[in-house]
Amino acid sequence: MVFIVDEKIVEYINNLDEKTYICMGKVIFGHEIWLENASVKDGIFSADLAYGHNMKQDGIAPDRYINPIVFDSDGNAIEYTIEKTETKRTISFKGTGRMPYTLYVESIPVIWNVINDGTWKAGFKRDFTNIKSSASYQMYSKMIFSKETPSRMEHATLDILPCFSTVRVDDLASFEISYEGKPLTKKEVKFYCRCTEEEFYSNTDDGGIATMKMSHPGEWMVLVRHKDSTKCIENEFDESVFIVTLVVKVEG
Repeated sequence: MVFIVDEKIVEYINNLDEKTYICMGKVIFGHEIWLENASVKDGIFSADLAYGHNMKQDGIAPDRYINPIVFDSDGNAIEYTIEKTETKRTISFKGTGRMPYTLYVESIPVIWNVINDGTWKAGFKRDFTNIKSSASYQMYSKMIFSKETPSRMEHATLDILPCFSTVRVDDLASFEISYEGKPLTKKEVKFYCRCTEEEFYSNTDDGGIATMKMSHPGEWMVLVRHKDSTKCIENEFDESVFIVTLVVKVEG
């Protein structure tokens, strides 16, 4: 399946203000979206959506750029609300009693072209000359609210499934990485520890499982970036790039 980028998406991106346009294009070089600060109060679950790199915010994704969805343990969609400020978006929903809950946010697919002069432009490859690279980029972020049962919900094209419901300091945590519903083998997975601001890496095994010792408490971001050169359209873009993040909280 190739994710089609239509003329309306291109027009929308090119009408963004200059600061936001440049910021969104940084997905080419390593930016991502992630969900953080998970909380629950009086039966209301929430998390903040951020955009940037290594859990350091750099701008905010425009409204039409993102699409949240929340599932209960049976795969039923749950209604949510979004509270927006100048620096963040908080996504909230009321629990239904069917945990674990899985919150996803996915971006619209956008074609970004790297020009030989070092700049980047959104649009179809055919509309530019002197292009160094052209790809369709789509980002996913995921947050799981769970007590005892690990979530097995897979929704994103590129997905991360933790093999646990809770994790503590010094636990060897396992994560299943899937692409189009199948285990993604021999794939590099990045683990970013917010506490120490360190990056750690692990490769998935033949079953698509990556493991990491969670050495410090607090939020950790698990990130996978995957390129698929078979998902392309002649004269529009040469490959598709998918980025997914999952933030887990390590208990002390």
